[in-house]
Amino acid sequence: MKHCITALFIILIFECCTKHQPYKNQIAQIELSRTGGESDDGAIISIDSNLICNYYGRLNNSKSEHYYTGKITAAFWDTLNKRVEQTKFRSASLNNNLHVSDSEEFELIIHSTTGKNRFLRIWVGEPDSVLEFMIWLNSAYKKAKLTKAVGSIKFEAVIRNPPMPKVDHVLFPPPKPQKF
Repeated sequence: MKHCITALFIILIFECCTKHQPYKNQIAQIELSRTGGESDDGAIISIDSNLICNYYGRLNNSKSEHYYTGKITAAFWDTLNKRVEQTKFRSASLNNNLHVSDSEEFELIIHSTTGKNRFLRIWVGEPDSVLEFMIWLNSAYKKAKLTKAVGSIKFEAVIRNPPMPKVDHVLFPPPKPQKF
């Protein structure tokens, strides 16, 4: 009995003194594309676990889109991972099945140790938790120190140009030109 108590005491001390492993992220890369409707050319941002941020779009009110690359901080990566966990992507629907012209459309791709998840959302009305995360991530490029990339960068997500509405479906179409 005396040896059992001594053994339990040693095990207890050993458990208290051992370092616990830090939380290991499951996310390897996250990518978001946005199309803002007929008047917006859209943008794409990609952030990976090496803290590399790639961006395609207009930066600092530039007149055209360019490729940019840079770094984010480890603190921002941790914040991103916490927000992903809070969103509960595993139980969220993949698509909100809306078809609206001239609205912001988002595509999110999450690469993790368990596979890849792709989510599509259109911002109409009240956003769900996935869309709220997408809106937050859309401005993440502002947290990175970006410089213009030398060449192009390959993204998996795509910027979808919204279809232009057909004039023949308009209730009051413009007048047709007449020949004289």
